[in-house]
Amino acid sequence: MIVSAVDPSWLIDQIRAMRREIGELRAEVAALHSDRNDDMLTVDAAAELLGTSPAALRKKIQRGTVPSVRSGRSIRIRRRDLVSK
Repeated sequence: MIVSAVDPSWLIDQIRAMRREIGELRAEVAALHSDRNDDMLTVDAAAELLGTSPAALRKKIQRGTVPSVRSGRSIRIRRRDLVSK
């Protein structure tokens, strides 16, 4: 078994750099997760929040007056789009 000498200070610097990078990646993942899940509402939830019926909200979405995102057959509305209306 051959063991090469490694400068401990170099190794410590490498570990610190990796920890910083892991922290940055965790923050990015948390931000993406927040944008995708916490900020999106179903048509029913958005209609309830607005005090209207889901059918009326779907008509507004079809007319383009309420921005929405489609994922397959699902329609989602960003909460910030409702707040800005």
